[in-house]
Amino acid sequence: MNDNAQPIVIKVTDGDTKAYYVRFNRDTHDLIDVCEYKTIYTPKMGQISSRNAIIVNLAKSRIGMPLEATGETK
Repeated sequence: MNDNAQPIVIKVTDGDTKAYYVRFNRDTHDLIDVCEYKTIYTPKMGQISSRNAIIVNLAKSRIGMPLEATGETK
């Protein structure tokens, strides 16, 4: 078993504003963890907090970068 292998990540959606990322060991398919994703801000909520603005600006700076550079997978 390769402990350094990237896990398999499956996104499971639950409606329009919530999803879960379920991570499995790539070799054994054992469950590693389940992470919740939910909407924490949309422009219709009004002014964005400074913390969320930092996150948005970081994400925006990565638009157009190769997937490998951003850590994203297809």
